[in-house]
Amino acid sequence: MKLALSSYAYNWAVGIPGYPPERPMTVFDLLDQAVRLGVHVVQVVDNILSEQLPREEQYHFAKLAGQRGVEIEVGIRGIQDNHLEESIYLAKRMHAKILRVAADKGEYRPNEDEIVQTIKAVIPMLEESEVNLAVENTI
Repeated sequence: MKLALSSYAYNWAVGIPGYPPERPMTVFDLLDQAVRLGVHVVQVVDNILSEQLPREEQYHFAKLAGQRGVEIEVGIRGIQDNHLEESIYLAKRMHAKILRVAADKGEYRPNEDEIVQTIKAVIPMLEESEVNLAVENTI
């Protein structure tokens, strides 16, 4: 078992809707904090929005994490449309071996059959990308 530091641990530093900090925490700040604390895994989840980083910054973050001996896990919320597929590519770009997913997002609440069907459709992508999917309780 490895200890991980999640961006959810820094909700207020990252920013809560309606309460943005003067200088929001970034994925690079999270990585620095993990190194300071001696933690070797960071979970970059939907509150820090790594998927909205320019690709060059995604690659740079992954390279920097690797140089510092820190593994990356990506976490997302929502599997609708192509979000799950895009997130698998994101995990691969960031050299994350684990993609954590909560199927629901906002008003989107898929039923169990939708979740299973969506996951089955991406199994080949997951295998090809060597990304493990960790599904969180969402129902």
